[in-house]
Amino acid sequence: MHIDSGILYAPCPCGSGKKFKFCHYGELRDVLPDRPSPSDVTAAVRKAIQPWNMVNDVDPHEDREAIELMRKGIAARDEGRLAEAEALFRSSRSLQPKLYTSWNNEALCLWLSGRFEEAVRRQEEGLERSAGTNAYGWSQLAEWMHFLGRDEDRDRATGRAMAIAPLTAAAAAKTCSALARAKRHADILEYAEKSGFAGDPDVEIFTGLAAANLGDAARGRGIADKDGAGSFDGPVERVAGKLEPGRPESVDPSGHWPYFFVDDYGAGPYLGWAAARRAPEDENVVCDVLEILLADHAVTRSDALEALEPFAGGRAGALRDALGKSDAYEEVDASEWEAYETSGDELAFQKALAGFGVEAVELTEETPPDWGLEDPQEQREFNRLLGVSKTKKPGSPKWTAAREGFLELSRRHPEFFRAAANHAIMLVKEGRIDEGRRELERVAEAHPDYPFARAALVGCALAAGDTEGAGEWVKGYRPPPWMHAEGYLAWLRAALRYWDAVGDEARAQNTADAIERIELEFGL
Repeated sequence: MHIDSGILYAPCPCGSGKKFKFCHYGELRDVLPDRPSPSDVTAAVRKAIQPWNMVNDVDPHEDREAIELMRKGIAARDEGRLAEAEALFRSSRSLQPKLYTSWNNEALCLWLSGRFEEAVRRQEEGLERSAGTNAYGWSQLAEWMHFLGRDEDRDRATGRAMAIAPLTAAAAAKTCSALARAKRHADILEYAEKSGFAGDPDVEIFTGLAAANLGDAARGRGIADKDGAGSFDGPVERVAGKLEPGRPESVDPSGHWPYFFVDDYGAGPYLGWAAARRAPEDENVVCDVLEILLADHAVTRSDALEALEPFAGGRAGALRDALGKSDAYEEVDASEWEAYETSGDELAFQKALAGFGVEAVELTEETPPDWGLEDPQEQREFNRLLGVSKTKKPGSPKWTAAREGFLELSRRHPEFFRAAANHAIMLVKEGRIDEGRRELERVAEAHPDYPFARAALVGCALAAGDTEGAGEWVKGYRPPPWMHAEGYLAWLRAALRYWDAVGDEARAQNTADAIERIELEFGL
């Protein structure tokens, strides 16, 4: 390779202060073109130190603090520390708003925490700053629109993603994933070829299944014959198994091989969300899971039809029609039980068979760290006040003193939202509903996962005769994947009052059953 000495001995574009020859040259010499220009060197260095390669106009030196915060956020997210990761991503994109990888990941943390609408708003806000370059962000939004039942918005976002040349295989695979949600088989094949990443293992999962769904099962079988399966080692093997000759029964009632697996749903908040509401917008989620289970012969036709009863949309109607024309799903294949047990998907499988039950939310008796006070004496005082509020009559002298105690505690520790929430709840129980509601709304806005505030707001609305407002609080709450058992019970009891008020007997019964199971399990 020939390289100009002026470039070789110029400062390295990474910002280290060293000459390029003594910094990144040895690492990059094999990837640089012959006679590289300064811009070639800058691009190569930028790609090396920012492997996401997502934002062309973010400077790796000037924006190194934002990039480092993003890296730390990704590490925290991967370890399940979502609140910490969310804060890191927020700090990162505040320093450099063009770093849309941080926007995408902050939105993802919100989604994984069960704050679905908030996640969508954050993703859309980030896309306003990167609409023409952020293919991954558009694809992520498209998938969320699918889960929210907003198919037109899903297809619109997918179209925006397809119009952007992906800079990474991850972005290409994400767009294929969005297309797969809508079963756009031919578009997957065409997009993958144009993307330049058709040979990437993660992309090939989708192109293999797309080809199979268009009649070329041999191409699908071929994806397991290649070395390296990207981030989908297990699914690649299972996909190949489904496509083996002589296994036409591995398709759903419409004749398609599903692109996804039960654990794609059971591992996230989707089943818990469907469990709590069974609202019309859950139709895509429920149909997706049923098609996966039916293709594996892991659920019977009668059970599937029962699960479809609450839904009247075209997707559920098509699945009902297909089931009516088939007698292939009368029994569960016992071998599939064993396959789920040995593959580690048993939990997700059981969640799906349970009718999308509340056990999809993992409950704990341990108080979350951010619910407590660091000062032991102040924590003991809070616990004492809490005991008084549960045992004394509203309006009595001790009750009033406890309410004032919560107020003083919240003034001494403004970050301790439980003091403010309990002060507000006591106001409501005294009949001062408007005062209490306003304070509870502030707590709920700042801490959307805190179930006691949300539950109390449902009660406020019902006490005021505002059934519609109560419905907004019930339907707008997305329980996070992990919850304190008493908090979840408080929320379910409030939701039960609402379902009873509107005469929804099915949801009321499901909620009452969930309350009984949790009370028995935790002795509450």
